[in-house]
Amino acid sequence: MSSQAPSQPPSDPDKPSDASQSAATQSNAPAPHAMDTTSDQPQEETWDDIPEEVKAAGTDEIVTRMRLIDNDIKVMRSETLRLQHEQAAMKEK
Repeated sequence: MSSQAPSQPPSDPDKPSDASQSAATQSNAPAPHAMDTTSDQPQEETWDDIPEEVKAAGTDEIVTRMRLIDNDIKVMRSETLRLQHEQAAMKEK
């Protein structure tokens, strides 16, 4: 057995040396951030924004209203595209 102390392992080429590391730490030190203490659980749903007539309506009536609203949205999108096309045609003239 040898009485010599083990040699230092080779330094990692990706790591800066101690002198350059301490200088980099001082100049690039990130600002401390506050700890996020907000709850991860979503807030409990309140039904205050739903009108009473919808709360009292049956499932079939609500589904019917949803379909009517979806159809209105489709009509409005179609009308918007038509008007945009008409506007583009007027700009060309």
